[in-house]
Amino acid sequence: MLYVMNVWSTVHQLEQIETIKNMVKQTGTLRIQKPVYLNRQGLRNYMIQIYGQERWAGSPYNHFRGIWRKVDQCYVEKKPLHVLAFECDKLIEVVKLKERIRAYCKIGKSSVHTSDTKEEADRMLRLLLHKNTVDFMNTVWPDKYPYLVSRLRKFAKKREQYKIPLEDLVLISESVFTLYGKKRKRKISWITRNGYHTTNIEKYNKKEFEAKITDLLKETAFLEENVIYFWNLKFVTLKYLLEIV
Repeated sequence: MLYVMNVWSTVHQLEQIETIKNMVKQTGTLRIQKPVYLNRQGLRNYMIQIYGQERWAGSPYNHFRGIWRKVDQCYVEKKPLHVLAFECDKLIEVVKLKERIRAYCKIGKSSVHTSDTKEEADRMLRLLLHKNTVDFMNTVWPDKYPYLVSRLRKFAKKREQYKIPLEDLVLISESVFTLYGKKRKRKISWITRNGYHTTNIEKYNKKEFEAKITDLLKETAFLEENVIYFWNLKFVTLKYLLEIV
């Protein structure tokens, strides 16, 4: 199975990074290695995505106030976070690797984080290897309107419950403006690639947009250069939305 490790920017010396890579290679097969530059705001937004369900992190209604402490423990200005994705047969070996690396770095949990499940690994890679999403996290306060955040998180769970693939559904219109902090709207609008029609999903939106959008726009809305990933959902970018409205 593929696991993802984040080496936080507190660990940034070249010798340290190379040593950690070698430790990973001794445990599994290293497939991806990439530095990603997140500013303090970007790291905060990223951590909301991987720690946001933890009790200590807080909630949308207090703007995840617990996250800032974790950010300050793991962030060094102008230094990259390193993404290492590797294949390993057993989770227990990944846990042991993480503990060895933390012992080597001597700063405990402020050094590295690893995925535990395939879903978490996929989410981490989507967020960190997608340029639009990295740019979004570095510049936007996506939890400006807590009520929408709560609705989006519930919507994401519904998408998973009804097994609608992430790549087949993209959010548009009001929810994008609200996500970017431009307008305060409660409505969630989306289009689908394959026309899903489940009552429990549709209660969030009657999909009047889907009848109006052209086939060309419906296709371009799913292109990677026109989307971002957040809240375990896919949205069109604000730039793309402004071009088509």
